[in-house]
Amino acid sequence: MYDVSVDGKPLDVYRVWINARNAYNRYRDDENRAAMAYFDFSGTVRVEITVKFADVNSYVLYPTRHAIASERAGNRITFLLDGPPKQLVLKVNGDWRHCLHLFANPLETDAPDPRSQGVRYFGPGVHLPADDGVPGLIRLRSNETIYIAGGAVVRGFIHKLDDEPVKNAVIRGHGILNSRVPEDPWGNRYRDMISLWRASDTTVRDVILLNHWDNQQIQFAMRIYWCDNITVDNVKYIGSNKCSDGANIGSCENVRVTRSFFRGFDDILCIKGFADTPGIDRGGFDDKQGGTIPMSGGANGVRSDKITRNVWYEDCIAVCDKAGWNGNALNMAWQAFTPLITKCGYRRIDVIRAGGHTLRIQPEWVSNPKTVYDNILVDDVRVEEPPATRHFRIEAKEQAGRGDVQGKAPTAIRNVTIRAFHAFDRSARRRSRASDIEGNVSNVTFENLIINGRRIENRQQAVDPAVGGFRIDPGVSVEFK
Repeated sequence: MYDVSVDGKPLDVYRVWINARNAYNRYRDDENRAAMAYFDFSGTVRVEITVKFADVNSYVLYPTRHAIASERAGNRITFLLDGPPKQLVLKVNGDWRHCLHLFANPLETDAPDPRSQGVRYFGPGVHLPADDGVPGLIRLRSNETIYIAGGAVVRGFIHKLDDEPVKNAVIRGHGILNSRVPEDPWGNRYRDMISLWRASDTTVRDVILLNHWDNQQIQFAMRIYWCDNITVDNVKYIGSNKCSDGANIGSCENVRVTRSFFRGFDDILCIKGFADTPGIDRGGFDDKQGGTIPMSGGANGVRSDKITRNVWYEDCIAVCDKAGWNGNALNMAWQAFTPLITKCGYRRIDVIRAGGHTLRIQPEWVSNPKTVYDNILVDDVRVEEPPATRHFRIEAKEQAGRGDVQGKAPTAIRNVTIRAFHAFDRSARRRSRASDIEGNVSNVTFENLIINGRRIENRQQAVDPAVGGFRIDPGVSVEFK
């Protein structure tokens, strides 16, 4: 599909699966194969890309925030790259399916000694771990470093399984963790490529996560729940499964995800609340029992009372390929098994493709209906391709047809600030859709909200279908600045 070189040195180009057709049954389509390459650098380098699958009529290098100057001669595109690490997406001829994902890392100067105690080292080559006899399983343990070197492809997933808390663990390296494993003997227990449960003071950085279509049990890139003091930095993820979420963080305190890239076919950058167990699927919904877990107690005494506080995504990129109503680039919906989600949000985010919603704050049918969302900040978000349904869905009310929440007090959403939100609509055929703010919602403030090139300065402009297209309940306090 592509040839890529950096300062004249050719890179390995990997074919990767994505799901850009918005259909559960199309993720195995060969037309949904994209490309990925990565390299380490310092200073300034010259990148040369040759497109081989089509004649180039047009192209965009995302995120446009970087304003990288490039030149094209026939099918060859060149540009200079400098500064901090960057994750780029090259879209050719308006085709989201055959993109090139280019991940530029800083030079690695602190690789661990493979002979050091507490280091689990995967060097260049292909590896298939099998902890506990499970193909692909890597157990996460306290005071251990799992290192995936550049040039390594580890077929598997990393989980912490027992009840002992994990402390001071590190997952790092410039190589690839690939979910493609030869067997599927574990049923529904292993849902995530990296799962942190009851972990603290733990770091995940630099690795590339590829979630292939042929392992439908592995869904999320990362699930971080019942954790404290977690750092995720410069992680890159491409997923094609029908529920290939990016990062799911819930019932945690002090978690930061920085300088990372997530592309998937579902929710991408998520802040939620999860039950305190690895055995309950989706952090609160028991598929086998067919019911939800109450706020405290419940099946086997499962707890769901740890709050979500101080969780932030910063300087990240989100690509949501799912254009349906439940594909969300920035997601604070669905699982909310916690009494409080507070002091959380998003800073300096590039939403290259928004999916169904750009931002969604709305607990759904697997959630506790009494969760309070308070003090939420969304600051400096740029949306390249608008969503299929709404930019904003901020909703706190009873849900029709959901028997498990009928008659209960609805959740509350309050003190939400959305600042410097820019949506760029480059298509003459598409226009950004309506936004909804409904139910028990109070004190929502928009500052410098620009949609389709126009700044929305008051409520009248917001609800005008020709301008903002908002639907706002009369009793909801919303301010535009």
